[in-house]
Amino acid sequence: MFELETQMFIALDLKYITNDEFKSLFKEINKCKKLLNGFIKYHKSLLLTSTENR
Repeated sequence: MFELETQMFIALDLKYITNDEFKSLFKEINKCKKLLNGFIKYHKSLLLTSTENR
């Protein structure tokens, strides 16, 4: 995700995307980050639970 943010900043600086497009895409990336982090936490909790029940 961080690599995508970097590419977006470059695209904005080079005027490939507008400021409005940048803001919109940035919001979407942040949503994806939150979803991904939630999934990672959920998966880790499953792993911890399964190792505790052994």
